[in-house]
Formats: sequence, structure tokens, C-alpha cells
Amino acid sequence: MKYNSFKKQRKSKKPKKSKKNAWTPLVRFELTSEYFPDVDVSSLEYDEYWRNDEYIVKVYYPNNPAHQFPNNKFTWLCFRNVRNTHTAHDWRDMQMMKNEICGEERTAVEVFPPMSKLVDTCNQFHLWVYPEDYELDFGYKHQHIVPNTEIAQEDTRNFLAKSLEEAKTPEEKNFVIALTERIANDPTHGKQRAMPEHFLSPELMDKLGYRYERSDNK
Repeated sequence: MKYNSFKKQRKSKKPKKSKKNAWTPLVRFELTSEYFPDVDVSSLEYDEYWRNDEYIVKVYYPNNPAHQFPNNKFTWLCFRNVRNTHTAHDWRDMQMMKNEICGEERTAVEVFPPMSKLVDTCNQFHLWVYPEDYELDFGYKHQHIVPNTEIAQEDTRNFLAKSLEEAKTPEEKNFVIALTERIANDPTHGKQRAMPEHFLSPELMDKLGYRYERSDNK
């Protein structure tokens, strides 16, 4: 089978931007002929089917015989976007899938396997969700959220000011001063894609002391 990657790249020299739909809550569809009239629903291997305006998510629970891992405790989320394109891989959207289907306090992982175990056949992605009482032995152990660039940069300024104030030796002060200068000269530092309103719950917004502001035309 021939595959001319150079030809593919030439064709896609000016790729068309794919329009992404705004996030809407995922809705679960019953696996019945009412929703799948052209499919033998008894042949469907997944346990649940969820969808919104942007994504389709198939859910496999641990006791599902189609699950790839024997004696596992994972809930497997298999998803793609409605256009079946590679742009389905948005971290915040994946976090929302996990939150809405499995719960906000569950932990999920995505796997980047060795090439000898790579399965890459279509624009489809996977999350494996741990049980409720499971904690990873790696990753951050605290919460720190800044919803946009303005707050991120203010957060950095406050951190540097506090670090300089608490520095106890000339070496520590010089380190903070040098770090401040490097950050000031780095135009990419502190860039943060603005979080959409659905991403943080009202309770979390109150806890963090944030609030959304909308202009008259939004």
C-alpha cells in the first residue's frame, strides 16, 4: 500500500480551519432502536452512548466483556468529534467529558504507548477513568487555577513580589530579581487560554474568588 506523505502535505498547505462548536452538556442516549433505528442494538459493545453538539462518547464499564483489560477497574471513554477530525483532542473538553460522565473527583489518564503497542487507525481518542477512591502516585497534589492571561500574569507578579520579600540572603534576592527579569523579557510567559464559563462550576468560582464579566453584546 502506497502512502505519499509529501503529496498529502502539499494538498494541505493551507488547511481550512475546522469550526468547533461551543460546549453543551453531554446527553445520554438509551441504546434502543428509537435512537439507533439502523443498527442491531444487541450488537453494540459499549454500555452507554453520550453526545452533545461537538462530541460522541462511548462508555465501557469495567465488567464489560469487550473491555480490553481483564480484571481491571477502569471506566473506558472512547470519543471523537461529530466531524470525525483530529481536532477532537482538546484537554478542557476531555476534562468536561470525564466530569459529566464519571464525576468531577475521578481521575482519568490518557496513554501514549510504546510504538510496538500503538493503535492509530482513526480520529478517535481514549480516556481511562480510575475508581472514585483511587489516587495517582504522580502529578500535582494541590489546586491552582488561573482562568485567563491577565490573572495569570497578576498571579506571577504577586508570587515574585512575595518571593522577593521573603528572600533571606543576597543570593536568594538576586535569584528572584534575575527570574523577574527573564519573565519580563519573555513574551510567551503567562499566556493562558481563557477558560469558558462552563468549565468552572459556580461553587469553584466562589472558592477561587473569580466571577465572569460579560459585555453587552455577549
